[in-house]
Amino acid sequence: MTRFARTIVFAIAAACAAAAVAEDAYYNIPVGKLKLVEGSLPKPKGNSLISARLRALRPYATLDGQGEAYVDDRSYWTMFRVPGVDSPPLVIRTPAGKDVAGRLFVANAERSGMVALRFFVPASAAEPDSRDRFAEVKIFHYASLVSREIPGGAWFRHQLRSAQAALGEKSDGLAVGRARGAPRNLSDPPRTYELFSGGRAMSENLQLDRELPPLRSDEKPVKTDSLTGITTQEIDWKPLIKDAKPKLDPLAAKIPADQHVVFFASFDAAMAVADETRKHDTPVLRLAQPRSEDAGVVARYERQLGLPASTLARLLGPALAKSVALTGSDPYFPMGTDVAVLFESPQPAVLKILLSNEIGGNAGTFHNMLEGDVKPASGEVDGLTYAGFLTSDRHVSSYIAQLDGAVVVTNSLYQLRRLAAVSKGTVKSIASLPEYTFFRTRYPLGDADETALVFLSDATIRRWCGPRWRIADSRRIRAAAVLAELQAAQHDLLVKKTVKPGPIYTDLPILGGGQLQLTEAGVLSPTFGTLTFMTPIGEMPLDEVTQAEADAYRTWAAGYQRNWNWAFDPIALRIGLGKQKLAADLSVMPLIVGTEYRDFTSFTLGGKFGPTTGDPHDALLHLILAVNRQSPAFRSVENMATMFVQGVALGWIGEAISIYADDDPFWGEVAKLKESELSKFMQENIGRLPVAVRVESSNPLKLAAFLTGLRAFSEQSAPGLLAWESLKYKEQPYVRISPAKGSKETPHEWANLAIYYTPLDGALTVTLNEKVLQHAIDRFLARKESQGKAAGKETRPWLGSNVGLRVDSRILDLVNAAGRQHYEEAMQTQCWNNLPILNEWKRRYPDRNPVEVHKQTWGVELVCPGGGKYVWNEKYQTMESTVYGHPGQPKSGPAAPPVLSTFANGQFGLTFENQGLRARVELEK
Repeated sequence: MTRFARTIVFAIAAACAAAAVAEDAYYNIPVGKLKLVEGSLPKPKGNSLISARLRALRPYATLDGQGEAYVDDRSYWTMFRVPGVDSPPLVIRTPAGKDVAGRLFVANAERSGMVALRFFVPASAAEPDSRDRFAEVKIFHYASLVSREIPGGAWFRHQLRSAQAALGEKSDGLAVGRARGAPRNLSDPPRTYELFSGGRAMSENLQLDRELPPLRSDEKPVKTDSLTGITTQEIDWKPLIKDAKPKLDPLAAKIPADQHVVFFASFDAAMAVADETRKHDTPVLRLAQPRSEDAGVVARYERQLGLPASTLARLLGPALAKSVALTGSDPYFPMGTDVAVLFESPQPAVLKILLSNEIGGNAGTFHNMLEGDVKPASGEVDGLTYAGFLTSDRHVSSYIAQLDGAVVVTNSLYQLRRLAAVSKGTVKSIASLPEYTFFRTRYPLGDADETALVFLSDATIRRWCGPRWRIADSRRIRAAAVLAELQAAQHDLLVKKTVKPGPIYTDLPILGGGQLQLTEAGVLSPTFGTLTFMTPIGEMPLDEVTQAEADAYRTWAAGYQRNWNWAFDPIALRIGLGKQKLAADLSVMPLIVGTEYRDFTSFTLGGKFGPTTGDPHDALLHLILAVNRQSPAFRSVENMATMFVQGVALGWIGEAISIYADDDPFWGEVAKLKESELSKFMQENIGRLPVAVRVESSNPLKLAAFLTGLRAFSEQSAPGLLAWESLKYKEQPYVRISPAKGSKETPHEWANLAIYYTPLDGALTVTLNEKVLQHAIDRFLARKESQGKAAGKETRPWLGSNVGLRVDSRILDLVNAAGRQHYEEAMQTQCWNNLPILNEWKRRYPDRNPVEVHKQTWGVELVCPGGGKYVWNEKYQTMESTVYGHPGQPKSGPAAPPVLSTFANGQFGLTFENQGLRARVELEK
């Protein structure tokens, strides 16, 4: 904020405060001295350490009448650590001359929830000097909410700025604390340059007082074209594709080489993907998102284009639309992007007429619904004739054009220019790319397993990382922060629909934003658009940038580029949707230097196992890893083993190591245990653990020597401690190792423990459960009898050759029990992060549904990640979830995402190749 603007704001605030002196009363009362008329302050029990769950129990207060009340929770937490400390203050602002009654909510003695207390404060307790203290505590309250980066950040920041203005110059030296764990440097320019950074959430919480410095009068702007983008070399595809000439997608020749694309094998395939996406928009997907909210992205673009999926399914079919492609210049759908849908058609002229009529009808419906200004649009872009419909705020933005053998519907003239350039041959198409040829060779067009293919070319990712795209996106994020601040300031008018449309002004930095307008739907920038749909990056002019932006990009690019020491990485993903199976096959070439797969690659890269290696069978869980005996990781393990057990070598280890868990009543018992009971149960029942480790052998003689050496070492180092018994099962030998009877050196808990192993089937199998070993022998004999031709699940090939994993749904109960606390806390946190802003709306608009208020103004629906609803809890004076409750009265919710119960089993596989990764997934319904 400039000094002049700050002076004006402070002057206005001071005038308002002076007028309020006669109307408002302020109170500053320690919580411990409150007159409680119902309940009493709890005394903490047990450990006084502050846990993450306790921090969710922030104290709060509500008033029975008009006004505001805040508890200074900074000193509140000190009470739990330092006995005898003064209790925190409760500050109140109410109409003057009236007694104050309200409710106080604090953590209970066990710190498992909260208790509700009623208090009374006589009007005579008001003190004029408490006004500044009230403003200070209010500042800390909203600063804490801002720092948590939860939904409502723009409103919290607006309230914070208003409270600071009310406090005047006294707020300048106020050190505002941060919430524990809140990320720092939110406004550092490189942070806004990150790919897929969640710009919508970031802009809501952006620290506008740390905006990039503007261009000084003595400073020349930097030409965007002068900035160097990513210079990492491209992959040489010639050795990989050789003379391959795969069948290509017909629409690939019409799409620019530097755009992302999703190819659908048919029109029906496109509809199937749309249906599956809606069906699985569930908590399991929202868990990966930073917020539990639904921006209605798919519905928004369907409405914008005038093409709801239901309409397409009714209107079109294979006779008019053979294949479909979805493309655009970037994937920032939540904020706003240019998107184009291409339909391959044997009758493009007929299809264009049908689509135009349908889009026009849908646009008219939208016009009547919003009383907006939907207008027809027509013209020509680089020789490509188009028609369409448009509103000034681009809630409707649809252009239809006919290509050679296809029809395109897009929301952007920029896309039409790009498609026209491909048609003219001035821009390369995806069909011309060698990496596309490589992926279409790997994923042949027409395979029954393919429903859609997602393709990101080298040029696409390189452009996303280039200076123009990163700086433009950074500007857009910062512009969205300004629009959010202004929208928060006009919130009451927008909610009550009393807006008088017209220009709106701000001293906040919005570089090149144009004359901002306040509309009935919110704040509009002619350059950047609205919070509902920001102007696509491709449409933003950016010939010059500031020196600060240029320097920030150079810093980001240098760090980003260090992730690749060989070549850049195109990506392809094939999706298969069947009646009984969902499948995905992802190829990334190459992996970045700091890949999260490095633990796997350090051990398995260079190794390979066969499709049926590792005794695959009907296990609850089965993991297999390839072994590269020449890898540094294996050498390290081998050296360590030799050092501890002299004369025992690992040269017998073959192509893979696997571990599996068999079905057994043991798991049902584990699933029923409480977390506090698990450790004791495992100590007492470890011998029943139905888990086995199998190590493939490359040389039976070396394996025999290893086992002989291991036994000799055991007898030499601890004579008489272990008993080695040779046993047989169906004439197949195995060994039992157990504590020697009568040995005083054997710990009590080991008395009934035994290790079983057998060097059978070209591998060493080791387990603590004798039945598990005998079942392994049964499978070996069955395979031997059928000469390896056994059918069914036991012979299904692994999906990868370096890492393989199979999971059966029967193990879900165990997984849910083991991970319940972590999952529950994660879901509760996401759910409860929506409560502060919903409570704000409930307080300001008591007769409105807070969820609807938020959606009306901010364009997103706050959703419970457990599938519940947000409702009002009168006793605790807070919104709560029907599934997870609220911090004061929490509920456990489901043990795991319900969507997982729809699958019978899953297979996963990783193959490391060409310095890259191929990952495959199959889920059976």
